Amino acid sequence: MGRRKRVPDAAIDSTRLEATCASGYFVRRRKTKDSPWKTVVYQRFPKLSLVSDVDKHFILAICVGNGPRPDVDEFQGLIDQAAKRVRLHRILADAGEATSSEAKRTQAATKNCT
Repeated sequence: MGRRKRVPDAAIDSTRLEATCASGYFVRRRKTKDSPWKTVVYQRFPKLSLVSDVDKHFILAICVGNGPRPDVDEFQGLIDQAAKRVRLHRILADAGEATSSEAKRTQAATKNCT
């Protein structure tokens, strides 16, 4: 297989995607009207989580699922996917992925991601 490329900085994050043609804003606005049409704000949504190389903007790992769901649930699976492709040096994450930062630091260190 050969030697895996070293990635100095990788970022991990997730985002909510719209599954309908009506935005959440539109649904909430219609809810305030007297009309019974579209009175429910939808709670489930598609969620995209990924790890990317910060320098090259190359996607290293991806996870597609349903939300709402905490970002930290997908952290280890994404790191495992990315570590199979490249050698990770540093992982940058926002507060959603870093809620149990000490446990995640330990998991990352076991995968040679320092």
